[in-house]
Amino acid sequence: MALSFNGSGDFAEMKLDGVINPQNTQFTICAWVYNEELGTDAAREEVILTQKDKEGVGRMLLYLYPGEQATHYGSFLGGRPNTSSADAVKRGEWHHIAVTYNPADRSITYYVDGKVDATVYAPPFEKTLGDIRIGSHKTTRNYWHGKLDDLYIFRGILSPKEIQRLRAGKPLMFSNCFDQRILYYLSYNKIPASQMPAGISYLVSNSLLSHSLLDSNCHSNCSTYHRVVTHTQEAHHLNVCGN
Repeated sequence: MALSFNGSGDFAEMKLDGVINPQNTQFTICAWVYNEELGTDAAREEVILTQKDKEGVGRMLLYLYPGEQATHYGSFLGGRPNTSSADAVKRGEWHHIAVTYNPADRSITYYVDGKVDATVYAPPFEKTLGDIRIGSHKTTRNYWHGKLDDLYIFRGILSPKEIQRLRAGKPLMFSNCFDQRILYYLSYNKIPASQMPAGISYLVSNSLLSHSLLDSNCHSNCSTYHRVVTHTQEAHHLNVCGN
């Protein structure tokens, strides 16, 4: 079971306490996604992650952008659509999506299933210190219809090898501790093996978060851990809304 959104009212919010300001923060988002919107309803925007307004303008960080010929992944940083290739979005299947955001050169790079899909260049990224919303626009519309699992937000730009490692279900480790660049991690449950893409045997499961490395070391030594969420901790750190 993954975190599921019905496309008509479900969303969740992460409390990130202003740690991401796109104007001057390099960051990376990774997640397994499964879109369930089919038929005529597929020709609409669906927001996976957006940042809310706070001391600036929050933008959509990752959403489905319906182009004339195909649906793309997109980001609205800089106030315009910055999109992946036309072949990136495949509905009704699990896919690993990663996006890196670099305000220094205004680049946005999309990875699909561990491979670079496209790098695009946006206008200057706007400032905001807002929290992150999962599953809808900041104004509560354009709902995501599908599932989401193993969502990471990292400070900094992950390398292609690091993104491939996450796709393979292998956590990034640093000095005997979970990677200190992690700002947020959400795993709602392991995706069933029958639904996994070919060649991927497992994902990071909730049991990993209760490992002694995290309990005994990371909370005291890794100052950049702001939110670690599992299904058992969801009520404390993740606000979920829906019909």
